[in-house]
Amino acid sequence: MEVSKIPEFEVMPIFNLQVPKSVNGVDPKMLNPRNSWSNPQDWENANWGLAEKFIKNFLRNFTDNEWGQKIS
Repeated sequence: MEVSKIPEFEVMPIFNLQVPKSVNGVDPKMLNPRNSWSNPQDWENANWGLAEKFIKNFLRNFTDNEWGQKIS
């Protein structure tokens, strides 16, 4: 039995998501969204904008209980 190679990951900033660096049969540019943008700074700006939307949504909808208040 062959032991599978453990995949390498890179961490996407802001959301701290791990994405694999390679998957058989998949273009590596497709694995990390940043790599598919022609201008990495545009991706960075969009990523921060998405993070701000998550925060605003959380503060608007999930701070009415003890756990949400602890996080906010």
